[in-house]
Amino acid sequence: MLGGIFKMWVLLVMLLRTIATTTWAKLNIVNTYEVDSTKGPFSHMVLDKKTGNVYTGAMNNLYQLSSNLTLIKSATTGPKDDNPNCQPQNINASCDQPKTPKNTYNKALPFYIDDNYCGTYAINNPIDGQTPIETEASITFNTTVSAVAVQVDFLLTNVFFGTVKKHF
Repeated sequence: MLGGIFKMWVLLVMLLRTIATTTWAKLNIVNTYEVDSTKGPFSHMVLDKKTGNVYTGAMNNLYQLSSNLTLIKSATTGPKDDNPNCQPQNINASCDQPKTPKNTYNKALPFYIDDNYCGTYAINNPIDGQTPIETEASITFNTTVSAVAVQVDFLLTNVFFGTVKKHF
């Protein structure tokens, strides 16, 4: 009998703690930033600890937000014309296959800061294309970094980026 009462007491305490934590978290929301539901949910987020700026990706879009979540800058990354039988756009290979507009989905959001560069690069991929769409330095202050994502299988994307003067 005492064991059953003790178990109920523990469950009640856990329930009250969950409710209190959830309520506390809701009360401490300072700001929010919402996008149109047709742009899909946010996929990746990076916080610049020096400025407090937030960088995030969504379907066909990138956003740079201030520390209080007001929009500083946005960039459209898609839809882009693509065909699974064509090489990535940055290889400079011609492709005679018909291309159709494909939404881009943010796969990675590398962020780098030094004396010469501060910015974010998004790696985007059409959801049903086999080849990645070349990364565009959409929200940056320096465009000397190039990046490409290679989708190895359905769930794995490798990201390569570095400083180069021209595409390979």
